[in-house]
Amino acid sequence: MKIKKSKEVIIELMKALSRKEIRKRMSAIPLENIYQLKCNTTTKTSDKGSNVYYSEVMAEYILGKAKQLQIIQENNVWKIEPSEGLGYFKDSRTNIIQAPKDNDGKPHFDRNAETILCRDMYIRCKNGEYFDHIGKILDFQTPLARLRKVDKAQYKSRKIGKVDLISYSSDERPTIWLLEAKNEKNKESMYRCVMEGFTYLQTIDKKRYIKELKKLYPQFEIDPSSITFRTAPLIAYEGEQFKEMGEASENPKSHEKLIELMRFLNITFYFSYKIESDKIVIRKHFI
Repeated sequence: MKIKKSKEVIIELMKALSRKEIRKRMSAIPLENIYQLKCNTTTKTSDKGSNVYYSEVMAEYILGKAKQLQIIQENNVWKIEPSEGLGYFKDSRTNIIQAPKDNDGKPHFDRNAETILCRDMYIRCKNGEYFDHIGKILDFQTPLARLRKVDKAQYKSRKIGKVDLISYSSDERPTIWLLEAKNEKNKESMYRCVMEGFTYLQTIDKKRYIKELKKLYPQFEIDPSSITFRTAPLIAYEGEQFKEMGEASENPKSHEKLIELMRFLNITFYFSYKIESDKIVIRKHFI
């Protein structure tokens, strides 16, 4: 039987499907690409009398792969090493222009554009700012695979994305954060944020990233052995995902599997951002 292309699967998954149909579509996609399957914060299964969110079915499916996920984490199974000379920081950010300014002279950006938000946060850190909890933004829209044609064969089946934001914080212990950002209008479930961040965390070549980072920022006296790589969602305060997590807190049964999945993947808290005048406030929320 011919497996449908991922794009077609994604489109079909947005329709009202039963628990059985959702699991069938998930099983047709390699685990390393499964984060691309989308579900929004309000979609529920079509099963008669069901009040179950898609995200619960999808999280339950992933939890069923617990042993496989542990092997992936322990052995860096998904790691992709950039081709020599095509590292994570190959494209310098020196020519980035500040986000457009309004008549008040302060930087402004489109609240609906995640890339512009991430760029603005990066520029702020370049200008000396430091965000609570997530620290200094090192890069945004970071590609996880810069490969020459000759090196692409072994990763032919992989669908490799870009990390929205990568930051460095030493508040508790030296940590490099891979942050998956969602804006106020984004309706994707927290499940998607979690799986996307987890996949990127397993894809990045940690040792090489630190090596290249030290070259780019020689002022960082970083001991590679002391650094922890983690991932977390960075969602809009009072955005759709924020409301979803609020519901999970008020009615734990409604998002039981989602919370279980987050804790299993060591995502024990998430961050929210709020745009206030000319600043961005970051909050930390425990699960």
